[in-house]
Amino acid sequence: MNEIVRAILVLILLVILVMIPNIKIVTKNHAMVIERFGKFHRIINQPGIHILIPLYERAVETVSLEPIKNHFSLDDDIRIDYIYQIVDIKTFVYQALDSIHAFHEELINHSIHDNVIDLMDTMNDIAQHYGFKVNQCKNNNQK
Repeated sequence: MNEIVRAILVLILLVILVMIPNIKIVTKNHAMVIERFGKFHRIINQPGIHILIPLYERAVETVSLEPIKNHFSLDDDIRIDYIYQIVDIKTFVYQALDSIHAFHEELINHSIHDNVIDLMDTMNDIAQHYGFKVNQCKNNNQK
């Protein structure tokens, strides 16, 4: 009888150890992308505690849905500050390994310089491909 109790306690402990990494907390203004067997399954964008099925589901990435400040430099004397917001979570996560870095690379390839009106349009055209939009941008000459 004592061995059965130990076996049950060990089994309960193993179940708890397997479940703990699969308890995910999604905070307000965040979203989590979930895959099943390595393929997109769903997006959790409701705040709270969510339990994933062990060995069946996994959290790929958690992203903020709030506006985010960022910047990049076109060359040594031009810095562009901008605020972006994710509008298509699935595209943002899956379009590139790092959508923001890919966005910067594509902007640099377009050789944008001084015209802020054209800059905003071009930035949003490119950003749409990566699942976000640019709310504001400012061209700051560093010289």
